Amino acid sequence: MLGRLRSPPGLHSGRPAIYGCVHQPKCPPRPSSTVNDAVSSARAASPSSDLFKWLQEAGTPVENIDIQSVRIGGKDIDKIVAARPISAGELAISVPERMVVTLDAVFEDEAIAELLTTNKLSELACLTLYLMYEKKEGKQSFWYPYIKELDRLRARGQSGVESPILWPQEEAERLLAGSTVLEAVMERKAGILDEYQECDTVWYLAGSLFNKYPYDIPTEAFSSKLFLQ
Repeated sequence: MLGRLRSPPGLHSGRPAIYGCVHQPKCPPRPSSTVNDAVSSARAASPSSDLFKWLQEAGTPVENIDIQSVRIGGKDIDKIVAARPISAGELAISVPERMVVTLDAVFEDEAIAELLTTNKLSELACLTLYLMYEKKEGKQSFWYPYIKELDRLRARGQSGVESPILWPQEEAERLLAGSTVLEAVMERKAGILDEYQECDTVWYLAGSLFNKYPYDIPTEAFSSKLFLQ
């Protein structure tokens, strides 16, 4: 669901900023040039600088927020923080709908829509397969900076994406022992892997529909572990 989120009372620089997606974002007043210069300088040295540049070029107002790496428990964790003091009720960030990967965006390509709807894949499988092929397009893909950021987070393992679905089986059983979460995680993981197996069948039938993509089966280039991530 797309909606507008505003900052809670007491949100100040250095604390996590709340953000969301909107159909027609209303940009907050631009901060002073001094603040902008300081934020731009910090971002230039950040691994996420390309992502911010891409967002800005696409018209996403990101002057009020920044990404900082915080060391917690010996690991570097990315946090979204306010780049300046933000008043209660002030819009922290808005993301245009065109900058969100959704089924509506994927289905703008009629060939893709025909393939994915005919085979009744889940939303997860549809979006994942779409990003797989966009990744193969490399820098030619509009989504390249976004996919590059996903890869950077994935490379950090659990410190980048803290999902128990990615935990080794023994670790999940040890840390979640006695919790109903363990069963839910195992069921979810099994479901995702089932969808991964279905991908081979779907793309085997896709040759004539994907003229703009190199035709080879995604699962030959993307392992089940990568699919989970």
